[in-house]
Amino acid sequence: MILTHYSKKPIVGLDRKYPKLDNKHSPGGFWLTDESANISWKHVVRKSAESDPCWLSYAQQIGYKTHFQIIDQDLGTVKHIKNTDELSQFALDYGEPLACHPEQMPGVHIQWERVRQDYKGILIIPYLADMSHRTDKLLTHWYRFDCASGCFWDTCCLQQLLPSQPINPDQEFNLSTPKPRGQE
Repeated sequence: MILTHYSKKPIVGLDRKYPKLDNKHSPGGFWLTDESANISWKHVVRKSAESDPCWLSYAQQIGYKTHFQIIDQDLGTVKHIKNTDELSQFALDYGEPLACHPEQMPGVHIQWERVRQDYKGILIIPYLADMSHRTDKLLTHWYRFDCASGCFWDTCCLQQLLPSQPINPDQEFNLSTPKPRGQE
C-alpha cells in the first residue's frame, strides 16, 4: 500500500517520534492518505475547497507530496481498521465514556495514549463511507478520519519511496478559483 503525505515544504527525513497531543478527539502525528481509495485526502480537499474559501486558500499553499509505505516487518505494529466491525471493536477496546450534557449524544473518547503504547500508527483504510451518518455512540470519534487515511506517531515503520515531488495544487486537487463578477 502506497500512502501519501501532502505538505507545504519537501520532507527531508522524518522525526522518529511525534509528541503526544493533549487532545482527546484525534491522534497527533504524521498523517497519510491512500490516494488509490475512493475517498482520499485529495477528494476531501477538492470538495471542501468548492464551498469554503478557507479550504481553497489552504489547498493552494500545499506544494509537495511524498509517498511512503509501511516496512513489511512492521505491519503488525500498525493498527489497520478495514471495516465497521473492526472500528466498533477498536472503540470497545480503547474507548472511554464521554461525559456530556443530557441533551448531547453520548459517546466515547478514544484513549490515544493507550493506542500509542500498543501501536506505531493507525490506518482506517478503506474509508468507511457507510459510517458517516451513523449515530452509534461507540463511533462518535470516527468522523475525524474523513477519508482513507492514517496517523503515525512513530514513523520508524515508514519508508519514504522517493524524494518529495513538487505539485501544482490547482491541478493536483482540481481546484477551480471563483471568477470575479462579470467574468462568469
